[in-house]
Amino acid sequence: MRIREVKDLLKDPIFDKYAAAIFAEGDGDGGDDNGDNGDDDGNGDDDGGEEKKYTQAEVNKMIEARLARERARNKAHEDEAEKLARMSESQKQAKALKDLQDRLDQMEAKEARSKMAATARRMLQDESIMVDDVIIDALVKGTAEDTDTAVKAFVKSYKAALKKEAKETFKKPEPKTGGGGTMTRADILKITDRAERQKMIKAHPELFR
Repeated sequence: MRIREVKDLLKDPIFDKYAAAIFAEGDGDGGDDNGDNGDDDGNGDDDGGEEKKYTQAEVNKMIEARLARERARNKAHEDEAEKLARMSESQKQAKALKDLQDRLDQMEAKEARSKMAATARRMLQDESIMVDDVIIDALVKGTAEDTDTAVKAFVKSYKAALKKEAKETFKKPEPKTGGGGTMTRADILKITDRAERQKMIKAHPELFR
């Protein structure tokens, strides 16, 4: 086989497809090559010089080298694709772990808030203060310490408001009787006549609130 034929064979784009078939043929074509060589010796080359010929073993060796280079290049591409696939999978796993952690954080935050709400309600009950869930929710803060501070401040304000209301109630003037005197709650309760007592109670309901 001539140099140009070998080079053309190695450059042929469909070389890889038929390489296995070439190897399978083995050295059986050696006889044909020898026959061709005889013709070439007689006829000569178009360029006027004798061109070197290759044995089937030499051709097979060059083909093997070409295949080895192709295999190495393909393996490098496969390794890179594998690397990218692993990176992509790692990113997916990282996202899944982050999503799981976020859900766990939300569950923990919800549980912690529920516990702080129960503690806040118990603190108010200890002070004989009954409130609805809206107020409890407003008193619960981000931390137990902040919630405790908010509840105590609420208790203080609530008691101050009750005390002020009580003072305002005691400051109300006592109703006057028909004779110009002041009728008190005690005076009304002292009335022995039941009908008259009920009449006075109805006339002065502010004393019995």
